[in-house]
Amino acid sequence: ARDLYKYSIFFRNYIENVAEDVLKNGISLQSTSSSVTSMCEELDKLKLELKESLMQCIISCRFNGVGYILVKTADQKGDLHLEVN
Repeated sequence: ARDLYKYSIFFRNYIENVAEDVLKNGISLQSTSSSVTSMCEELDKLKLELKESLMQCIISCRFNGVGYILVKTADQKGDLHLEVN
């Protein structure tokens, strides 16, 4: 699941201002088991990773109430002209 977020993130609502949305704590990840602290730590790491990805947004399109955002990743792939899906 983490690799999916490195390439694209889907939102059900329109995004008016990506930078402003990133600064808010709008991404909430929770574990179903409260006894597992390592799971909570992993979710916290993923939350930070998602927020960092949002900060690097390069494309934002809006259609049918769904915002589709491609994020710039730290990998070496430069084939941005290729289709993602």
